[in-house]
Amino acid sequence: MNTMLELDFEQLIAPLSLTTFLEQYWEKRPLIIKRSRSDYYTGTISMRDVDTLLKHHRIKYPNIKLGKAEKGGFSIELLEGMNPNEIESYGVPLLYRLYRAYMQGDTIVLNRLSNYWEPLATFCRNLEQFFTCPVGANIY
Repeated sequence: MNTMLELDFEQLIAPLSLTTFLEQYWEKRPLIIKRSRSDYYTGTISMRDVDTLLKHHRIKYPNIKLGKAEKGGFSIELLEGMNPNEIESYGVPLLYRLYRAYMQGDTIVLNRLSNYWEPLATFCRNLEQFFTCPVGANIY
């Protein structure tokens, strides 16, 4: 089991070597790694952590958006269909409305979540050391 504090880029792409990644994948084609260990990314973020963030950090639009299921494509609109009385504190959605939309098939989009969750921020900083550029994390 890894924790985000110790997971660096080479561990992220393992069992693929860094050389193989750079020669065959970097800016050439997508890389998909299927893990047989469900605990490989333990410590990144869990559904319980996301619930905690939504309840206690009051993430605001545009860092929280809603992808509408009925739109035949992926349109992201947080305020669509919401009554202005259902928004509190300048774009923080009421959780019951957000969870109801999720249960009806909409997608909750959390942008820049690494700004709110320390283990995820640490993981992004580790990737920044490899790529020498800013790295952030969004969750869908």
